[in-house]
Amino acid sequence: MHQFKLTEMKTNLLYAPESYALAHAVSADLNTMKGTLAWQFAVIFGNFEELSKQPITVGNVAVMEHQSRFIYFLVTKENVYETTTYNTLHAALICMREHMVICDFYNTIPILTYHTNKKNKNLSG
Repeated sequence: MHQFKLTEMKTNLLYAPESYALAHAVSADLNTMKGTLAWQFAVIFGNFEELSKQPITVGNVAVMEHQSRFIYFLVTKENVYETTTYNTLHAALICMREHMVICDFYNTIPILTYHTNKKNKNLSG
């Protein structure tokens, strides 16, 4: 088991130090809705062509290198209009963790927001 340090920062995710990787959730179709965090990532980091070459499946993670940091795209649902479930988020986080351990670096992710889904528990518990 690897030791880790959790540091909570109140800042815009996009302004995190460049020594930190960034992570956020996306749908496997890589579509985004204007104004969402996924849309902001697409505008700022772009290059979805690179991502589309990777095997993008629900419960997995797509990784993009941007300047001196990794950008993690946690694939938590099939298309943009679906709801993320705890199980798909958990699976994607495990995949991201495996990559982080191999590369030995820090990561920053946003506080996760939740939507109630009648078929699944609310992610907040």
